[in-house]
Amino acid sequence: MKESYDDFKTRIKYQDDEQFTAEGRFAPNGELSEKVAPDGRFCPFYGDTVVFELDDGVKARVAAMIEKLYEAAPECFCEKLVASTVHMTMHDLSAPVSEQVTAANEKKLKEVLRADPVRRQIIRMKSNKVINMVGKSLLLSLLPADREDWDKLQEIYTLIDRVKVCDYPFLTPHITLGYYRLQGFDNAARLKLKAVIDELNRDSFDVTLSTDRLYYQHFTDMNHYENIFAIGEAAP
Repeated sequence: MKESYDDFKTRIKYQDDEQFTAEGRFAPNGELSEKVAPDGRFCPFYGDTVVFELDDGVKARVAAMIEKLYEAAPECFCEKLVASTVHMTMHDLSAPVSEQVTAANEKKLKEVLRADPVRRQIIRMKSNKVINMVGKSLLLSLLPADREDWDKLQEIYTLIDRVKVCDYPFLTPHITLGYYRLQGFDNAARLKLKAVIDELNRDSFDVTLSTDRLYYQHFTDMNHYENIFAIGEAAP
C-alpha cells in the first residue's frame, strides 16, 4: 500500500514523540539477538538490501554523531558501526537467508530494472530526528524536502517491491547510528542517552541522494556491506 506524504509526516512525528519516555530499565527487542551477540559483537547475519551511498560530507556528520553517542552512553550500545559503511536504507530485501535466496533476489531485481530502469535523479532530504526503532537500534530519520522528493522515493520503493515486499508496509528513510546492547541498560544510562539525543536533535543538515549512488548490496553482518551493482540507469 502506497503511503501519502501527509500520512508519512504524521507517522514520523508520532515516532519522534517516543523518545525513551518510559522510566526504568530499557529492554531491547528480543529479535536483536539475530544481529548482536551477548559479548557485544555483531553476529554473522547474511542478507541483501538496496541502499543509497552517502557523500563524504554527510558521512563525516554521521560519524561525529556516532562518536558523541558512544562517548556519552557507551553502556547502551554494542559494537560501533564503521562510519565508512553508513548509508540510507532504501529497501530491505531478505535476511537472514542463504546465498541461494540472495541470488534469486539479485536475478529478479535485474529483470525488474531491465523492464523499468531507475531514472537518474537527485532526491533532496533533511536530517530530522534521532529515534528509537522498534527497540533494536537508534536511527537518524530523514525527511524529504517536499512532496516531489517523497514521490521520487516512493517510485523507487514501489519498483523494488516487485522483488520482495517487506513485512512492514511503509518506507522510513533513515541512517542507522547504532545497535543496542543485548542486555539492555538501566535508567541512569537511559537518561544519559536521552540527554545526548536531545542535544543532537537541536541540529539538522541537508542530505542529497543521487540514484548514481544507489546500490544493491550483500551484507555478512551489520558492519560489512558489499556493493554488488548500481541500481541506476547503468545497472545490468
